Amino acid sequence: MAKYVSLVSLLAVSAIATPTFPLPAVDEQQTPDDTPSNWLASFFHVWDRPAFGGWRGHWGVQSGSWGSSSSSIIVSSTSVPTLSASVSPVSTAVTGNASASASAPATASSAPVSVATSSVSRSTSAPSSSAIAPVSGSASAPASARSSSSPSSFASNPASTSLAPASGSAAPVSGSSAPASGSIGTVSSSTRSGSSSGSSLTVSVSSSSNLTLSTSTSTATSTRTLSSTIPTTTGTGSGSSSSIASSSAPFANSTTTTRTSSSTSSGTAVSSGTSGSSTSSSTSTGSSSSSSSSTSTSSGTSAATLAACTPIQYSFASGAGSNATRAAAIVEMYQYAWNAYSTYAFGHDQLLPINNSYQDPFYQWGLTIVDGIDTAIVMNLTDIVAQQLAFIATINFNYTSNEPVEIFDTSIRYLGGLLSAYDLLKSGQFYNGYNQTLVNALLSQAINLANHIAYGFNTPTGLSASSVNFSSGAIVYSYDVVNGTNFTATNTAATGSFLLDWYRLADLSGNSTYRSLVDRATSYLVNPSPAPIYPGLVGTNFDPTTGHMITYDGGWHSGVDSFLEYLIKTYQYQVTTNTTAYKNFWVSAVDSTADHLIMNPYGWPNLYFISELDANGTITDMMDDFSCFAGGNFLLGSKLLGDTSYYNLGIDVTDGCHQTYNQTLTGLGPLSWGWYNSSNIQPNSSYMDTYDQQYAAAHGFFIPTGDENWEARPEAIESIFYAHRITGDSRWAEYNWQIAQAINTTARTSVAFATVSNVTAPNGGNLTNPLDSFFFAEVLKYLYLSFTEPSVVDLSQWVFNTEAHPFLVQCGIGNIDNA
Repeated sequence: MAKYVSLVSLLAVSAIATPTFPLPAVDEQQTPDDTPSNWLASFFHVWDRPAFGGWRGHWGVQSGSWGSSSSSIIVSSTSVPTLSASVSPVSTAVTGNASASASAPATASSAPVSVATSSVSRSTSAPSSSAIAPVSGSASAPASARSSSSPSSFASNPASTSLAPASGSAAPVSGSSAPASGSIGTVSSSTRSGSSSGSSLTVSVSSSSNLTLSTSTSTATSTRTLSSTIPTTTGTGSGSSSSIASSSAPFANSTTTTRTSSSTSSGTAVSSGTSGSSTSSSTSTGSSSSSSSSTSTSSGTSAATLAACTPIQYSFASGAGSNATRAAAIVEMYQYAWNAYSTYAFGHDQLLPINNSYQDPFYQWGLTIVDGIDTAIVMNLTDIVAQQLAFIATINFNYTSNEPVEIFDTSIRYLGGLLSAYDLLKSGQFYNGYNQTLVNALLSQAINLANHIAYGFNTPTGLSASSVNFSSGAIVYSYDVVNGTNFTATNTAATGSFLLDWYRLADLSGNSTYRSLVDRATSYLVNPSPAPIYPGLVGTNFDPTTGHMITYDGGWHSGVDSFLEYLIKTYQYQVTTNTTAYKNFWVSAVDSTADHLIMNPYGWPNLYFISELDANGTITDMMDDFSCFAGGNFLLGSKLLGDTSYYNLGIDVTDGCHQTYNQTLTGLGPLSWGWYNSSNIQPNSSYMDTYDQQYAAAHGFFIPTGDENWEARPEAIESIFYAHRITGDSRWAEYNWQIAQAINTTARTSVAFATVSNVTAPNGGNLTNPLDSFFFAEVLKYLYLSFTEPSVVDLSQWVFNTEAHPFLVQCGIGNIDNA
């Protein structure tokens, strides 16, 4: 067993020794402190130390060539959240008053090693970790991710200036989900500053606090000074509670505001969602004023008045935009596949439809049930939902025989599924005549699971490692080999796809630590060092020990996809200072894409594809199916931002992806495809053969050998759904109906649905195992929503995670708003 490495020791070393690039290999497993249960308890005051500012400052913050614009990311310094999965809070005392300072330059000092194109490979079965080999028996590589980057510069370290989680760690002990108890230690307060000129970042954050926290009383005062666009705030508070709620909402569009508030609260913070109550009042001076009072429960319901939701969907006439017969046909597909799963694989991760069996590659927690329950809720399949709820309440997320746990898929599929089902059932928009103990277990199970996943952020930078050993809290790194040099690596899409889900978890649980963890990790991705070839288009791998970007293979493809996807979606979820900066970075990525990556195949001037970059940042004239989510993402962004250019870009990309379905023999799309440029040349000379050229001339693209399969990938279906809901044009619903027919014709077996091995062959070639959970979670949900009433999961009220799990957005939508 590799030795444990103290996090504090790592940071202390960084303060006195300048790391060389590349860094030496690190232990395959390391835990936060000598006892892994101490890490979450000490997270915030450890990360506040100047040592970390020095570490990040050494590498610098690269803001790219974005003119004089600047933006910042700030983690609230006024709350002391609790990470706890226990039935009762742990009695823990915190006292402290300290100060520290750190600064980070705005330029990068080194560049990643160039990579020969021939050495780059993409795994078709695990696209989110393109060239990383998991270490020491790491779990199977994550399924497709979606991610990317965009151009707003961020503070070098989103400062969690004086936060300390109250209950310590949630590491299970002997199968128990109760967190370890013990003293957290001193809570620090700090002043952080970073400055630059020209195209680089300008951020100034100062705060002070003197916090005393226990499960019974707390007092706090704080002053925070930010950039000129953000006001100075002062506040005092006192209360009686087992946890302190976050108060990090920004005052938008205000140059000077002073707010004084007081509050009292009482209740018990428990993972099962026991309710509490609170009242608050506030006054303000400056350009804004408000007063409010609220009563809340752990489900997050609130009477608070929020900003109006931005209209996203087309305004369909009454009775328009739906087709009940087609919607019912999609429901039948779910029931057909579910019947096979419940007969041959119930409680297991995946159905094997060819031999009527099952497999458990995702930790034997019943992935298909958790991933698929929200689709059943939306379809009003009440008997199935009741069965699924009963099973979910029994899952033991504290244990798996398949260690370590790969945390990307675990978060987007398991955690996202739990939170979405909870949101849907609590929204009042869907039937909820179920046992409420089982419904509330969705949230308590999500909290317990997240408290295990959270150890994955225990790296020198806060960028997540690929996997975590749930029984010990030890992280497991993956590695990338670049020109013979071994780098500790984390996949961009994987580490960048926690934002939306963990923001929602923070709000539903009342624990802002979850948000702080993911904001910190994302700060490195949106401040890529060194800069990518094109602004916003970061590569697929970062080093979690340094924060450095390792490769230049940017784009919207697997390995980057869901990172970019989440930037605009988190902004839709809730508009804050941080999410506005994420939105700006997304804008940069989209603008770079329009300028450099949008291509017309030779002889097809009206067909548009998005090229990938190779590891050296060179155009490849290749695209994978995972990139097809981008069309819908562009359309969503166009409505949020009111930008018609993004709207047109979204239509063009979605049409291009539909072409890859419409032009095959089966009507299903391949894993990837390529094309020839304006000179009728393909950058990869191996594709300069007669067959590929003839196929491309006839269809607009060619399909590389080995990539002819359809494995229930949802991305094209997803963007077609967005196009239908946003444009109101009926042709998009017709496209998805054609795809649904193709699935039934080609992929349907005698018991369920299967993988199609060759979309260009009669009958799809051979049908193979497995039936993945995202067939239930994504394919069938997006198809169903293309035909049911447009008011069902309205895009103005709900935002989808990358696994098609909808969460309630945080804007003024009446009684269903969960603030």
